[in-house]
Amino acid sequence: MRLIAGTKRGVRVLRWIEGERVAALRTRALEAEEIRAAVQRGSTVFVGTGNGKVFASPDGGAAWEPVLERLECDAVCCLATGRGGTSPLFAGTEPSALFALEDGGGVWREIESFRALEAAEEWRGYGERRAHVQTIEVDPHADKRLYVGVEIGGAYASDDGGRTWHVIGDGLYEDVHRLAVDPRRGTRMYAATGGGLYVSDDRGLSWREHPEEVGSQYCTDLRAGSDRAGTSVLYLATAGGTPATWPRRGAQARVHVSRDAGSSWSEAAIGARLTSKEAYTVITPDPVDREGVFVATDGGTIYHGRRSGERWSAIYRGTEAILTLLVI
Repeated sequence: MRLIAGTKRGVRVLRWIEGERVAALRTRALEAEEIRAAVQRGSTVFVGTGNGKVFASPDGGAAWEPVLERLECDAVCCLATGRGGTSPLFAGTEPSALFALEDGGGVWREIESFRALEAAEEWRGYGERRAHVQTIEVDPHADKRLYVGVEIGGAYASDDGGRTWHVIGDGLYEDVHRLAVDPRRGTRMYAATGGGLYVSDDRGLSWREHPEEVGSQYCTDLRAGSDRAGTSVLYLATAGGTPATWPRRGAQARVHVSRDAGSSWSEAAIGARLTSKEAYTVITPDPVDREGVFVATDGGTIYHGRRSGERWSAIYRGTEAILTLLVI
């Protein structure tokens, strides 16, 4: 399989076969770009950059070309698409906006109905960052249903592919980092936020903070999948405080696993020798082995684990922070 890692200094394309001790670096590309997002649509891989560009690769990362039209934004923060190779490609940006790229063209269409939400909602930035779309989730049960999380500004949903929107943030901590839909129960959702993990059983209309420790931790990423028996398996990466506190207090990075749709959690025994300031940045399911998952860090390391974290190994050690990871 190929791992496409987006870093602060370009794309790293790795080749890895389960059972091998390390992944082989095949390609270094776009080294002048900060790669913040990656997604595959059909046979084409797309990446979004920290200066508002999107590049496409039709050959699994060997060669890259810019999508014809550059987005009018400071940065592309996330990319998402539905099932099949003809679904629209959605891009979430900073400042907060949502764009769609239809099949067969290089022209982006801004979803103006989403921009109109800003007039009624209190989106706000922090530090040098402006409010931005941090996560887009295309419902795996219905491609026309979209969920969007704004950092900092809450969560929103569309049932018609983005034509109309409604707020789904009742009870939700508004610093939203990742939204996920349970693969087995379409009404159940999870939100990883700067204030902990939240759960909804009504497609996001109302939320409750998780009662265990994960409900109070700073969340850096969240992924939902299912095992071979069809049970929902969740992976959650957390830290002991916001990134601003890591240089002084340490990141206290952890990965948690739930095999019962988020009812209970255990810590994954990755056994990583992270520095005190290092955090887990990305979690990506293994597309070949439904028991497997990849976890990357801002120190440049990628781990692979199986069976709820019982066995983990470092398959790549780079030098640049990994901001996004796509496995194809």
